[in-house]
Amino acid sequence: MELVEEGNMATPQHRSREEWLEVLRGMTEGHLFGQPEKTYDSAAAVVKYYFEIGLLHDCDFIVDIGSGNGRLAIPLAERDVRYLGLEPKQACVDFCCRAFEPWPHIQIKYLDLWNPHYNPSGKIDPNKVSFPVADNSVDAVILHSVFTHLGRLETCERYLLETRRMLKPGGKCLCSWFRSPPHKLSDAAARTVFRESDIIELIKPFKAIYTRGGYSGPNDQWDTLLEKPAG
Repeated sequence: MELVEEGNMATPQHRSREEWLEVLRGMTEGHLFGQPEKTYDSAAAVVKYYFEIGLLHDCDFIVDIGSGNGRLAIPLAERDVRYLGLEPKQACVDFCCRAFEPWPHIQIKYLDLWNPHYNPSGKIDPNKVSFPVADNSVDAVILHSVFTHLGRLETCERYLLETRRMLKPGGKCLCSWFRSPPHKLSDAAARTVFRESDIIELIKPFKAIYTRGGYSGPNDQWDTLLEKPAG
């Protein structure tokens, strides 16, 4: 496994909201969140929420699994953090390499993971994946809208094993799920829904310190904030 080298902390580059909107308009493929305004504003709100609940802190090393078009990296570009996004869509990675070039502490790497919905030609078996990050080196792992597309519990288990390996003792992970109840069970990669009892069993190696949502409507994804035990 080739490990990703640690980058530098934030540099004093600045890009205004309007400048970011212009950059986002240049992404023609893999734009997951509609209009550039929605992408930019929702990213700011989500990252603010992550700081408020204690997932993120200044000076953290953050790994974002399934980082997409780099949405969450936008508000982190001018923060004192190190950010690594791992993404299976080459178009998203190419866009991010251009968009975040002024900030060496923001890295986006291609990971050719197979997924029938997002990367059907991928060569890496997601049930055997090893993320290219050293053991006990990460302060926070983001797995937002990832388990909602993996289809199988064994794949989620592998991702969580890797998350636990990468995290420092006391490090935190935010993962989101569609759970049943209230949703109907589904193993479709487009929208995977697991039994709540199975999710609880999967996250037992961690300490669950916060949950939110999981119902119908705008909070239909169940956020679980997990901590790697210190022992």
